Amino acid sequence: MLEIKDILSSCGYRQYEEGRDLYGSKKINDLEISKDTMTGANIVKGIVEENARKYNSIIWVDERRNEKPIYGYQCSCEGFNEKMCKHCVAVAFSYLKYRKTEIMKKQVVPVSKDRETSKDLQEVIRKYAITKESITDKGRVNLDLSLTTSGDENGITNYYVNAKIGTGKMIIVQDIVGLAQNMAAKKKIQYSKKLSVIHDRMVFTEESLPRLDFIMELVKATFSNFENEITISNKYRSLAVNPFFLERIFNVYMGNEITIDNVKYRILEDNPNLCLMIKNENDCGISVAMKPVKIINGDRHDFLMVENEIYKCSEEFSKDVIPFIRAMNSMEEKKSKYLYYDRNFDFINKEDYRAFCGNVLLRLKKHIGIVCEDIDIEEYMPTKAKINVYIDNDEGKVSLKLQAIYGKDVYDVFEVHNESREYRDITRESNALEVVQQYFDVVEDEEGSRKWQINDEDKLFDFLDDGVAKLNDIADVFMADVLNSFRVIQVPKPSVGISLVGNLIDINIESDKLNMEEMYEVLQAYRLRKKYYRMKNGDFLRIDDGNVAFLSEITTGLMVQKQDILNGDFKVKNYYAGYINSTFKEFSTDDTIRRDSDFKKIIRDLKDVGETDYSVPVELNAKLRKYQKTGYRFLSVLSDFNFGGILADDMGLGKTLQVITLLEARKKQALIVCPSSLVYNWESEINRFAPDLSVLTIIGDKERRKNLLDDSEEYHILLTSYDLLKRDIGEFENKEFDYIIIDEAQYIKNPATQVSIAVKRLKGQHKFALTGTPIENRLSDLYSIFDFIMPGYLSDYKTFRDKYEEPIVLNNDEEVLNRFKKVVSPFILRREKSDVLKDLPAKIENVVYVNMTEEQQKLYNARVNALKTELANKNDKEFREDKLKILAELTRLRQICCNPDICYENYHGGSGKMDTCIELIKNAIEGGHRILVFSQFVQMLLRIYGELEKCGINVLMLSGKNTKEERRKMVEEFQEEKVPVFLISLKAGGTGLNLTAADIVIHFDPWWNGAVQNQATDRAHRIGQIRTLTVMKLVAKGTIEQKIMDLQERKLKLADNVVSGENMSNINVNLDDLKEIL
Repeated sequence: MLEIKDILSSCGYRQYEEGRDLYGSKKINDLEISKDTMTGANIVKGIVEENARKYNSIIWVDERRNEKPIYGYQCSCEGFNEKMCKHCVAVAFSYLKYRKTEIMKKQVVPVSKDRETSKDLQEVIRKYAITKESITDKGRVNLDLSLTTSGDENGITNYYVNAKIGTGKMIIVQDIVGLAQNMAAKKKIQYSKKLSVIHDRMVFTEESLPRLDFIMELVKATFSNFENEITISNKYRSLAVNPFFLERIFNVYMGNEITIDNVKYRILEDNPNLCLMIKNENDCGISVAMKPVKIINGDRHDFLMVENEIYKCSEEFSKDVIPFIRAMNSMEEKKSKYLYYDRNFDFINKEDYRAFCGNVLLRLKKHIGIVCEDIDIEEYMPTKAKINVYIDNDEGKVSLKLQAIYGKDVYDVFEVHNESREYRDITRESNALEVVQQYFDVVEDEEGSRKWQINDEDKLFDFLDDGVAKLNDIADVFMADVLNSFRVIQVPKPSVGISLVGNLIDINIESDKLNMEEMYEVLQAYRLRKKYYRMKNGDFLRIDDGNVAFLSEITTGLMVQKQDILNGDFKVKNYYAGYINSTFKEFSTDDTIRRDSDFKKIIRDLKDVGETDYSVPVELNAKLRKYQKTGYRFLSVLSDFNFGGILADDMGLGKTLQVITLLEARKKQALIVCPSSLVYNWESEINRFAPDLSVLTIIGDKERRKNLLDDSEEYHILLTSYDLLKRDIGEFENKEFDYIIIDEAQYIKNPATQVSIAVKRLKGQHKFALTGTPIENRLSDLYSIFDFIMPGYLSDYKTFRDKYEEPIVLNNDEEVLNRFKKVVSPFILRREKSDVLKDLPAKIENVVYVNMTEEQQKLYNARVNALKTELANKNDKEFREDKLKILAELTRLRQICCNPDICYENYHGGSGKMDTCIELIKNAIEGGHRILVFSQFVQMLLRIYGELEKCGINVLMLSGKNTKEERRKMVEEFQEEKVPVFLISLKAGGTGLNLTAADIVIHFDPWWNGAVQNQATDRAHRIGQIRTLTVMKLVAKGTIEQKIMDLQERKLKLADNVVSGENMSNINVNLDDLKEIL
């Protein structure tokens, strides 16, 4: 059932509080609860009133879920986002009350006149009656515990617990185990003629209850079979208690008296008042004496028995005093001839006075009294340690001597000392030694003498920069004059000038105190993450300077050559302006980095594209949303600076319209290259939104295409497909276009394909790429697109791989990732639906786990075991050589998960996933829904098609075999709601279709790349969708498909990391990954 914690986990704390208040104020009207015919979940609708306004709120609740039973929500308020708003929270509380009322109604049991009181309740009535009589007539029962002791041959004292029971005169309990059993059974026992006890807690006095608990715990711990209702035949008048139960019984009696060996002792949580006697013994030593104190060891605390009191000592008292008491107690001989005839006694030689006073007496004085006779013990108390550090130059090496001084006594801290004969402030000495060890190493000379030296330049810098100050805080430091030549000074801040000269950026470096050779060496040191640069005169330059960091970053990122740095001036293309300025913002702290006005203008335009002065052309036959205007201005700014760019908006946000707006404004000749399935869509959209632009669609046979291209000079826009461009590149490369636009730019992600090579042979002044997935699998996808829009910007691929791809993907290098983001981000504009389309209905995604049929499971297991056996005998090299064969085996496993009969002709064992899918579709149609079904396997779609036809369901199916005209007609038929189900091949229909008539998407089988599936989903979740979209991913439980879901998450993160900036991880599947998948 839904719980309050489920509501809280779906919203913020503020929304939870405000929503609860709305519910409490009875602001929810017209609560309506209905069943979702597709999923079986509850749809809860309500109208929430607030400040004279009404909000329509909906939540989806599936109480069969263990986690997140509230899996969807929607509200008409302005504050609605990815978490529940306060209005949805109020509706959730109303639903919670409704459900509780329904459950209570179901739990009401009809009452019969003949119904009798239950036996259990009758027993309770009887027990209460007897208990009341016992308490009223004779008072409550007392239980008292006592201890007895015995010593073993090792001198260890053993403790035993005994018990007495009674209401007045106490009677010895002859069987403690029997007492526990009687309590467990709630028996009535006759202890004597005058004492009969019902063994129930209600009978006993309040102070007896903790004692009863103690007995029960002790018996259970002593007899492991006690709770198994096994009769323990022997009687136990007493039971042994270990240190744990001894401390437990002392805690039970804390503040009260307990009897031990017939003597009463009061238990106190305190430290005892003890006294140590010290007496001078004829100036040859001192005697120390203390009254005998018995130590009782508990489980976690020590107890001291002093006269008739037992003290539970504090941890500090136990640590400081009890070891001394234990040593005094170990004395076998009482020195009665001395004064201390009733005390334990020991002797300390005069040579050990100072060690005793410093190491022992100082700690004892904090807790016990000290009485001295014929001696002033303060004379021997230790003086505070003084630490001296001597630093010298030892044959070119910095060496160190560390001394601890106590009055006239001087000790070398590095030498081993006799703790029993000397007092040393170990803490103070150790603190100094710890600092020294951070910088100095122990070395031995030829004679075997040990000394401390710095043998490393990095440690020498750290010592001079930081270590000397640390030592000065805890010691007196004496440094030889020869070491004063070692200085640590701040690096002189270089001055940097940045100016725009034509289409180049000029960067000038100047320094008053460093020549350019030294500046180059400083930058090299910074790149190596060193904290200093060592000058030829021995000085250390501390290089933690913002300008040095800026120069190091841009000279690394722009791969500036050494000679250019030595010249103090270098030039780069103006398209690096965004990267340079982002780096400037990150590191600059003052005005010593100067940027001229032209450079600032290009930065201002790149940064605030939404504020630039580019009006939407009046000829455009469309009203742009705000974010679409920003996209148009982004393309315009890049055009005016002769930069290329990537419009990477989420699928369904109108990238086509934003480009058409640009082309309408510029009215220059443009070539648009797109998948063949989108050619007519582009033609239609241009004619719709920019009818004044002339469009030439280059299709037909080769001769016709050549003639069309020859006569294309008068057209504003030329349209062709990737496939035709590949064939006609010889004709296209002889022309130069003002604009080249490639749609679904992931088509050129592999730079080695003929399509990619052909696209990059095109000549154009401005190049733009459109894609909802700039990175599908690996970082090189993005490199290939940049190699088209701005050739050379990311260097050649080998340099790109060494400079960016391997450090980011393989080494998870945050610094390189940050640099790469600064390099590419000025030329990528990406917005997601959740950011810009607040009015777009929710998309609810569910994973539906399906059990395979028995025969299907057997077949799957057999193929998996065979593949595991094959992989077990392969090394990484063999795996790479057989990768295609192994991937084919993985495809076979995926097909078995779908339906084995698409790869085994004689299979007749059924498919769990097929059955589930058909059932889902039937339920959806009954509920008035329209469904898209995607699968990678066309054969699977054909089988679904056949099953639906048998059920009398009208269905459409799109695959790569359909012509463009057939595609158009099917889309039109589905959008006009003539057919309820559309089966679509993932590769043929995953992009370029507008299918907003659907409100349910079923992914029959997961594809390795989640971005491809998301593109397919967005055929329905786009502008024009007015209903909540439900997405269901069918996954065969416990199979490779579940692992594919994990891999999808990893791949999707790759794109997010570059655009959003999270950590990156390697997504390449190696042999170990594959074994894990299986």
